[in-house]
Amino acid sequence: MYLMPKDGLWVVNFAYGKSGQALKPGTKTATPLPYEKALKKFNALVEEKKNGDSHYQEGVAGTVYQDQVNTKTLFGVFPQQPSPITRAELELLMDEPNWGMQEKANGENRTLKCAAGLITAGNKKGFQTPVPASWLDQFAVIGNFLANGEHVGDKFYAFDLLELNGTDLRALGQRQRYTQLAQLHATFKDRVPSFELLTCHYDTVAKRSLLQRVEATSGEGVVAKDGTAAWEDGRNKNTLKFVFRDVVTCIVLGANAQRSVRIGLLDRQGCLIPCGNVTIPSNKAVPDIDALVDVKYLYYTSGAAFEQPVYDPDNKGPRTDVERHECTVDQILRFKPAEQPATC
Repeated sequence: MYLMPKDGLWVVNFAYGKSGQALKPGTKTATPLPYEKALKKFNALVEEKKNGDSHYQEGVAGTVYQDQVNTKTLFGVFPQQPSPITRAELELLMDEPNWGMQEKANGENRTLKCAAGLITAGNKKGFQTPVPASWLDQFAVIGNFLANGEHVGDKFYAFDLLELNGTDLRALGQRQRYTQLAQLHATFKDRVPSFELLTCHYDTVAKRSLLQRVEATSGEGVVAKDGTAAWEDGRNKNTLKFVFRDVVTCIVLGANAQRSVRIGLLDRQGCLIPCGNVTIPSNKAVPDIDALVDVKYLYYTSGAAFEQPVYDPDNKGPRTDVERHECTVDQILRFKPAEQPATC
């Protein structure tokens, strides 16, 4: 929690989430207060946390976020969403000079915009979302731009550039857009410490080296991009992803007597298919019915269950950045031999 000035008064804001990942901000004050009242409320909340059951601990200061934005307001830009592929399909792209490859950062998708010095951002769903307060001054020095990337901690890892100084770049090929992004990063990286670049490799040797490095360091995976393709929002075949951990987002169907929940997915007709159970670790809360949760698995047995399921492997908690209709069997890429997704 932290105090922040607003309209000549003060508010008590907070942000929570896993260390090293984008935090989810909120506020404890519906309207701004005089400093003395805001400070009193802040101290009372801290004391309540210390004496409550929240396992509150004092730590180093975290990332401070900009004042609250209306998260129900459309940002106006919907990011690309890569389609999943198998390792065999990825191998076919290694020798394709028109296809580039970037590491898949394990954060939250962000579209970052600067217009007349004002910094705004959109999330995966296309809605406005707050950003770290430090970004407001840092990125303003770049000028007018619109970039897509990943928000990880207090860093913005850019991987595509859509607009620059009033010029729309969407019609250009991905490689042309990336070249301008790399130049922009080289120009401002020393002045904007939160600005990182997800390097895109097009050479076969470099792509294989990247894949080996990401796998060896337990990275999430890689994204392959058609270097000749214009920008296309949403899920498409010009942007493909391969993840080393086979993870799907499931729907919670109900809780069992022990610390486990029943999970399911939607088939291609929209019917709900039960996929067995997953145990909830003792250090995590049991999710509610209809919550959307990530499950890591070894194989999927059609019409039965996941083998060796692991709940919430990346500690993201119930997913708020995924819609129910996205929780489909099409996420599954590892089947038992001769198995296919069940239908109703």
